[in-house]
Amino acid sequence: MSGAGPAQVTLNTVNQNSANSQINQNPANNKIFNRNNSWMWIILGFLLIIFVSAGYKAYQKQQRENIRSCVYDEFSKSYFKVKIDQEDKFVNLVPYGDQARVTLRIVANLDADGESADEIDDSVKAVSKKIEKKEGDGWTVGLQNPDNSKRYFWIYKDGKCKYRMQDHAVSYGDYGYEDD
Repeated sequence: MSGAGPAQVTLNTVNQNSANSQINQNPANNKIFNRNNSWMWIILGFLLIIFVSAGYKAYQKQQRENIRSCVYDEFSKSYFKVKIDQEDKFVNLVPYGDQARVTLRIVANLDADGESADEIDDSVKAVSKKIEKKEGDGWTVGLQNPDNSKRYFWIYKDGKCKYRMQDHAVSYGDYGYEDD
């Protein structure tokens, strides 16, 4: 065995050097989160955030469209604006234009316990039920007082009455004089 040639000695040396280099490799170079890959993961993280937020914005936009369609099935678009607070799940029906404001003032002042008020009440209730059916429970619908934006004539949540102008209207009745 002493007759080993120079080619065999060189080959054995090369094999030993490659085995030593595999053993001596730094294990940090095999990790996914090493220094060389950190920018890649940061960029991938940002892309993930962008895609998730874009998906959520598309969901919110569709939700607003669904709610507006529920409102405009019952109320004229030219008479009411719809303001939607998705965080608080509140739909605010704002009277828009002179005709809507005047009509609501007349109903509030002269016919609060009459048919006109009941028709508007039924419409607000229907909107609330439609929103509950399309978007789930927890949504509140309020028809705003045209003279005071902090007050409402009707408020419904999930199709159930929370406030009705009719329940708070003062009926003056007949104030005729009695004969003495």
